[in-house]
Amino acid sequence: MNSALKELPRCFGEGELKWTIVPPSEFALISEQLFGLTFGAKRNKELERIDFSVLLSVRGKLSGFVTCYEHQANELYLQYGGALPEFRENPAVLRGYRVLLGFLLEHYSSLLTRIENTNTPMLKLALRCGWLIIGLRLAGNGKVLLELVNSAEQFKTSNKTPAPDSLRISEGGGVKLSRSDAEKDLPKEEI
Repeated sequence: MNSALKELPRCFGEGELKWTIVPPSEFALISEQLFGLTFGAKRNKELERIDFSVLLSVRGKLSGFVTCYEHQANELYLQYGGALPEFRENPAVLRGYRVLLGFLLEHYSSLLTRIENTNTPMLKLALRCGWLIIGLRLAGNGKVLLELVNSAEQFKTSNKTPAPDSLRISEGGGVKLSRSDAEKDLPKEEI
């Protein structure tokens, strides 16, 4: 565990959003239920190898989570995360994602994550938030995961243009982009 983790406050956020940092022993008590609700799949809590998780509350209700582990000194890997079903259409969750990235990048020089190549909505959100694709990984189950990195500079540049309110968390925990907003930002062949 590096010094950045030791300096993290237990809670942070703004307005209706509150993130709470939870140690692995506490996350283990709710991880199986969270994975089931968020992804519709079971993940055995014994598989968790995290340094901490971060839970998002919107107006006092648990609405999402991210699991994290320190990959190297000052480099944090965001392993799993998503929004609970009742919050997938809530713009506050998207603001919460940006708040989380900004906060983590105050404490770590870079963030890493992987996103399945078929999760186009989440990939679009990630690219809007400064993530850069740096590689890919073939998963044993035939899936392809894109590896992404984010830094404070990339995030600041991406944050100059706020995400549209029409970005919404979709059923699989990803994000939906309405066609009208996509047409403003992307060439037609990408829609």
